[in-house]
Amino acid sequence: RDFIDETTQHKWHGPNARANVHWTTRIDSVDKAPDYQINLFPSDLQRIVGDAGFKRIWSIPRGLEGLDCTEEMDSEAYNYKRVGVFLRKYTTDTRPFILFHVDSNSCTGNVALNADADYEGGNLLTVTGGKVQVAQRKEGEATVHDNRVLHGVSSMVSGTRYSMILFFEKGDE
Repeated sequence: RDFIDETTQHKWHGPNARANVHWTTRIDSVDKAPDYQINLFPSDLQRIVGDAGFKRIWSIPRGLEGLDCTEEMDSEAYNYKRVGVFLRKYTTDTRPFILFHVDSNSCTGNVALNADADYEGGNLLTVTGGKVQVAQRKEGEATVHDNRVLHGVSSMVSGTRYSMILFFEKGDE
């Protein structure tokens, strides 16, 4: 199910939605390459996606527990807290790929902010069952995984890929 509805998707694509923002180029902790990301405060995200979208996005960790993670709920209603959220931009000239790695946090949500047709390459890859798999997603759909999943992004060939990454920790950690 989509975590970001059509109205919110229009906000991402509307005039100046991504063109006039400042993408940071700090060194990424995974591969020491420039990160090309925008860090968001929860209030920024809530303003962009609205209250209902915000609650759906904040429920992403429920997917790790086999629960419905698309219903609107407050984060206090389950045992995870948000520790980071950012938008990431991939192009051949900016962030062309991400090496395989595991995350240190308990839960990672990765929301596709544009369609696969907007770019070539740049696939979200996971290693499950000893095999590399491509995570196929539509704009607005999310993947969720814990800190045991090896994952990365294949090399960009053309176009621009945008994603929103959310990191969560279990409430007792």
